[in-house]
Amino acid sequence: MVPIQVELLPQFTVVSKTPSNKTVLAPQERFMILFKTLNSGNTFWPAGLVVKMKKGNLHDLKKKKNEIVSEQGVGSGMTYDWMLKLKAPKNPGTYSAEFEMYTEQGAACKNFGSKVKFDI
Repeated sequence: MVPIQVELLPQFTVVSKTPSNKTVLAPQERFMILFKTLNSGNTFWPAGLVVKMKKGNLHDLKKKKNEIVSEQGVGSGMTYDWMLKLKAPKNPGTYSAEFEMYTEQGAACKNFGSKVKFDI
């Protein structure tokens, strides 16, 4: 009998995110999206995990590579900062982006679903 390999998805907690929802930015203002996640499981996270925009109307992310790849592994109980530098759109409005975490192989990690929403 051949054992079946089960991919262990990272267990995590989103500790904080920036900007907070309803943040007001000036047109074309440079800003950073930051997610701080805690490895709340017992499994070491290898480098190469990916956080990317799942949906939203943040056009700057549609033009650029809209993902952040972890550069280092994260042990149990440790945190990792996911940072993405952007420029706010020039047109006034409400903008949002919803992000999801994926393994290097492309499997979606459940319950990340962090949303960022701001006004220009």
